[in-house]
This record gives sequence, C-alpha cells and structure tokens, in this order.
Amino acid sequence: MNSDRNVDPYVGGYFVGHTRPVIQVRFSPDGSAIATNSADSTVVLWDLKSVVRCPRFSEHAKRDGFVNIWEPKAHCICQEFLFHDKPLRSVDFHPTGPSMLVAASDDKSVKLWQIDQKKFITSFASRLVRSAKFSPNGQLIVSCGDENSLRIFDMKSGERVWCLTEEKGLGRQLAWHPNGNIVAVALSCCRVKVFDRIPQELVQLYQVYSEPAGGIFATKLQML
Repeated sequence: MNSDRNVDPYVGGYFVGHTRPVIQVRFSPDGSAIATNSADSTVVLWDLKSVVRCPRFSEHAKRDGFVNIWEPKAHCICQEFLFHDKPLRSVDFHPTGPSMLVAASDDKSVKLWQIDQKKFITSFASRLVRSAKFSPNGQLIVSCGDENSLRIFDMKSGERVWCLTEEKGLGRQLAWHPNGNIVAVALSCCRVKVFDRIPQELVQLYQVYSEPAGGIFATKLQML
C-alpha cells in the first residue's frame, strides 16, 4: 500500500479478454497474477508483468455445482468435484495450503472439503449464501448472502461465534484484513461496510457505488 494517502487512485493498466461481464477478481498469493471469472463461463489467469493473456479455462458450460481445479500452466482439468447439487457462488482455499476448500452454494449451505482425500468434512447451515471465506489464520469462516446477515463460524467446532444482522442490504462479497480481526462485506444497497470482529462493531462505511457492490471485490484489505 502507498503510504501517501493524498495520492488519488489511478488506472495503472487494464486487460481485455472476456466476452461478457467479469464476476470476480482474485490476486495470486505473491501478487504477480490475477484470476478473473466471467459470465462467459471462462476463467482467465493474467500475468501482471505481461500484456499477453495467460491461460484460459472454459470447462464450465453451465452453473452445475462442480468445482474444477486446474494447474495454472496447463489447459486441462486436474480434478473435478461435485460439491453441491445447486449452483456455486463462492470457493476459497485454506490459507495454509490447497488441501482444504470451503464452498458456498444456492443449496443454503457452506461446506468444508478435504481436497486431497476428496472428502466432505462438515457444513455450516445458512440461507442463500453468496460468499464464504477463510480467515487469514484459517481458524474462522465468514459467510454472507441473502440472509441479511454476516456470520462467522469456528472452523473446528462448527459453532457460530458471531452473527450481525444487516438491515439495508444483502451480502454479496467478503474480504478479510490480513490481521484477521477486520472483515469487509459488499452489499446490494451500494455500500461496503468494514467491521472489527473483536468489539463486534462497524469501523468504516463506504457509499461510493451507484450499483450494488460485490461483482468485483478486493480479496485483501490493506487500507486500515
């Protein structure tokens, strides 16, 4: 993050390649690449240091509840999992490694999977879930969706440790601050709210969108 808070944001570059709207953007762990998924049923991996488009993956002809896991340098599916019987909204790898994954679906559940063993571990009951993410230390899972609430679960016990009701909008996307105490939620009411989970209170509110927030949302918060 730039320490000069008086510098206005500017466009440092852009990529063109999808034929329909981009739905989500994720940075690679080292920040050298960006993965984008689109309504055109493709995922594209972009190298930020090159203008040449990186691999395009296009196995999702429909929203079928499957998760496909690729090797970034290969145009083939490495593994395919049927995680839910309804469309998936969100997937997230555990921060300590790719062996565990959390997935949120229209079947009103958040499910935890052991990838290397192709094993279902547990689920967290909810309503229609739009996003679910591991905390930076991997001990918590936060979810949001059409339930008008932000929920945080303890991954080991499965117990809900915090539930916050949102009165003005539906949750669309989530992001954790690296310190593990701050979580942000993008809402359908054109707002982004940032909460501190320790005192369980709102710490920042952004009203900068003219359309529902959450189609594209940062995966890490660095501003606090």
